[in-house]
Amino acid sequence: MSKLKTIDNFLKNNDKFYIGKLGEFDDKFYAHQTDSCVNHEVSYCVAPSEGLLDSVSLLQNFMMSLIPSGLEPDRIHDFYQDRSEERIYGGQIYFRENIGQRKIVHTLTSADLDLVKHGFRDGKKVVENTYNIVRRIDIFPFPSKEYLDDKIKEGLFIMTGPIPIHPHNLAKYRRNI
Repeated sequence: MSKLKTIDNFLKNNDKFYIGKLGEFDDKFYAHQTDSCVNHEVSYCVAPSEGLLDSVSLLQNFMMSLIPSGLEPDRIHDFYQDRSEERIYGGQIYFRENIGQRKIVHTLTSADLDLVKHGFRDGKKVVENTYNIVRRIDIFPFPSKEYLDDKIKEGLFIMTGPIPIHPHNLAKYRRNI
C-alpha cells in the first residue's frame, strides 16, 4: 500500500482527528527532470476533534500522534516558540515516496562526423535519462477544529508551510472540557 493510502486511511478513520482541508498539487506532465523535485503533493490540515492545544508540548504530542504506525516520516519540523514574538512556529510532518519513473530519450543528429569522440556514431547519438516521479505528503497540525476552520475561512492556509500560531489569540477557542 502506498504511503498516501496508509496516511489517508489512518487520518480519515480516526475519530480523534478532524481534517479541515486537503490540498493537492499534481504536475500532470511530470515535467520535473531531477529526482529531488516533487511531482505530486498532498497536504492535510489536521486538528484534534475536541479540545484546544495551547502549548508547544501539547501541539508536539498531537503532531506525533498523526504518524501512522510503521511509517517513518522523511522530515519533522518540531513546534517551537519564539519568545520575542510569542508565536508558536513549526508543526509539519512530511513523507516522500517514489510513485513511478519517467524516461526521456533524446536522439541527436549531426552532419559533423568529427563528433565521434563525443559519442556520435554515424551522425547520431541517443541520450536516455530516467527520473523518479515523486509524491510528497504533508501533515500540518492545528490547535483546534475551530481555529483551523477560521484560518481556512480567512484564506491563510499556505500549502508550502505551517501558519504561525499566536497563543494569545487562542483564548477565544477555549472550551470547558
